[in-house]
Amino acid sequence: MKKQLMIFGVVILLLSVFGLSGCTEHMGNTANSEIQILNHDINEEGSFKAVYGSIKNNANKEIDEVIVKVRFYDIDNGLLNTELATVHHLAKGETDNFSVTYWYHEPGFDNYDHYTVSVST
Repeated sequence: MKKQLMIFGVVILLLSVFGLSGCTEHMGNTANSEIQILNHDINEEGSFKAVYGSIKNNANKEIDEVIVKVRFYDIDNGLLNTELATVHHLAKGETDNFSVTYWYHEPGFDNYDHYTVSVST
């Protein structure tokens, strides 16, 4: 069981470092991407943590659906939770906002340390 947890942790760490196919981890503005994460921030209240931000369509066409994925981690980079936001019909050059909420009753809430934001189409 301990070995399985270690393997799982290594896989999560590798995915965090190298990203997933079709996703762009936000480490500032995303270069060479159809969707640019312009900004994001977190509002930490007692019973929830809300991540909100803005994305921009840099493609030469409308994008029907953008999935914004926010992953919440503990201090050891262990994945606690993932929340998704969907933005529909993002026109060429258009900017739109997203937000997700991580509630206190969800697994791992008390162990939260940091988060990442990624986008996919």
